[in-house]
Parts: sequence; C-alpha cells; structure tokens
Amino acid sequence: MTINWKVLSAGEGWGVIGILGLIGIGFIGLIADFLLKKVIANKFYLNLIELLIIIIIFFSIPIEI
Repeated sequence: MTINWKVLSAGEGWGVIGILGLIGIGFIGLIADFLLKKVIANKFYLNLIELLIIIIIFFSIPIEI
C-alpha cells in the first residue's frame, strides 16, 4: 500500500486512518467473541461475561465534554 502523506495531512486523510482503526478494533472484537464462544458453552454466562467486558471498556474510556 502506498501512503500519500500530502493527502493524510489534509483534513480528510485522517478519516481513512480512523476507519481502518475502527475496522481493526471490530476484527479484534470478533476474534475475542469467537474465542469466548469456544471456551464458554453456557449462553447465559457467555452473555454475562461479554456484558461485563463492554461495561469495563465503556467506563475505562475517558469522555471529555
């Protein structure tokens, strides 16, 4: 892949990097979900653990208003 730094330095260029980052985070979530499904057979406990992970991530991200 060729990176054109002139395009990235413009305001629109970093949106592409952001989208690629979000896609990467999505793939990490899919892999984590797949591994949790292989380890935990009970659906109730699987959903409970995934909910706890989401709550921990939600409160660990600082939000500035």
